[in-house]
Amino acid sequence: GLLDDLRKRYEETQERAYSGEDVCPRCGRRYDEEALCKARQHFEDEKNAVLAEIAAEGKATAEKHNAAQAEMIAAFKREKEAEKEVAELHEKLTGIKPFEPSDMDGYAEKLKALTDKRDDLGRREEFEHGCLDKIIADYDREIGEKKARMAEINRLMGDIERQDTVTARIEQLEDELKAKTEHVNYYDRLLFLADEYTVYKAEKAEEGVNALFEDVRFRLFEKQKNGGMRYYCEATVNGIGYNKNLNSAARVNAGLDIIIAFSKRYGIFAPVFVDNAESVTNLKRIPGQMFLLHVEKGSLLSGRSYLA
Repeated sequence: GLLDDLRKRYEETQERAYSGEDVCPRCGRRYDEEALCKARQHFEDEKNAVLAEIAAEGKATAEKHNAAQAEMIAAFKREKEAEKEVAELHEKLTGIKPFEPSDMDGYAEKLKALTDKRDDLGRREEFEHGCLDKIIADYDREIGEKKARMAEINRLMGDIERQDTVTARIEQLEDELKAKTEHVNYYDRLLFLADEYTVYKAEKAEEGVNALFEDVRFRLFEKQKNGGMRYYCEATVNGIGYNKNLNSAARVNAGLDIIIAFSKRYGIFAPVFVDNAESVTNLKRIPGQMFLLHVEKGSLLSGRSYLA
């Protein structure tokens, strides 16, 4: 019956144990104890709520069942009493010889009253049987509704368990992401400092190299738009590149300036031959012997020697 179904449902619900996953199905890592305790406590709260609801329904159903059973017993009792009364009356009527209506006062009225009473008892019996059928049908309908409600509750409990597990995993991943972001920011700061140090080191190296020359300046690096550096080597005079728009005289003097720097650096002063010397009006002097080659009228090539 309905009470047996509710009692069975109560026992099944009470025997249910937490079946949530302890390990993440994606990464294989075990969930932390706080999230697991939270999920288990939520499961126990939901189970206790369902048990309380089943107990309340069982109590109400038992009360309805007892009331209906008492009413049915009373109806059966009244039916038996009526049948007994009819049998007694029938027995009395059978043992009595019929009288002429004129010889017995009130016979027709008594017979009609008894017949009416019998018919009334029959109608009451039929009515009570109909009421019992309706009560049983109502109970069957309520049983179906309660079963559907229990199925819905079980489904919701499963959804809540999965949701709590997913929420705990999301919070854990967010914490991990925050920690990794802090590590990335830390290393970004280190990379920025390393880049700044590289730029500073290159600038100092360029300053040290250019300090060795009088007129020539070397460009050893170039800052890029993305913050990086491009290393190269370009000799310039007054900001003009040696291989760009620098005139012949400036190129000759730039070469002599470079020779002077290397000679002083290594302490070696070798003779220097200067070609196209006629194109230079203010020739740079070096601390050593110079051979100036220039073109003169009437000869293909002539030269002079200077000793500083």
